[in-house]
Amino acid sequence: MVEEAREVGVKFMLGTTIKDVSGFTGNFHVVLSNGVELDVGAIIVATGAKPYAPTEFNYGKDPRVLTTLDLENGKTVDGRNVAIINCVGSRTSGRGCSRYCCAVGLSKAIELRSQGKNVVLIYRDIMGVDPEVEDLYKKARDAGVLFIRIPRKAELTEAIRMDTNKLIVHDVELGDDVEVPFDNVILNIGLMPSEDTDEVSKILRLSKDQEGFLMEAHPKLGPVDTMTPRNIHSRCS
Repeated sequence: MVEEAREVGVKFMLGTTIKDVSGFTGNFHVVLSNGVELDVGAIIVATGAKPYAPTEFNYGKDPRVLTTLDLENGKTVDGRNVAIINCVGSRTSGRGCSRYCCAVGLSKAIELRSQGKNVVLIYRDIMGVDPEVEDLYKKARDAGVLFIRIPRKAELTEAIRMDTNKLIVHDVELGDDVEVPFDNVILNIGLMPSEDTDEVSKILRLSKDQEGFLMEAHPKLGPVDTMTPRNIHSRCS
């Protein structure tokens, strides 16, 4: 019976949106676009995010340039020399760190190195948001992945210039440009707010940060709470 009820619930919810929310904590009244009205005690907002769509480094024009998402979706790297560029779509033009990218880039570097590729990972910083990232960094380094650090505040296309079969990279440690030969370039892309975030923010009176993501009450003390007071008045009142 429980499973049947869940199936029915999913069927009438698919393709619907929230039109209005009123009430207060423990007693919210929700109106859906399909006419269904619900009385609920709590609302969980899960808008998700979307991957950054790059235009840098001739992505979409040069078949040798892929993204980490392309690799996740099954595309393969045929060349022997591979350069991975971190922070594509993150930490630029007002966007902050996407947090998950370093772990992804390190994982892909290890995976490609295990296939016998020569792998160079180009980065601003390695952001170890948890101990597992530090372990991945050590594993990648021990596997023979070469790391090149570029200036922290430089735009990627300023610190990394693309030539026919090589990248010209400004290496912070050397204080000079170095040439990185490549057969493939992998862009390690960040995340952007989903299209529904603005609408959800308006309906529920939720605050957004400067990047467009919904804000938490406090990053440590209230990471799953919102900045909005618990009482919500109807938009129609």
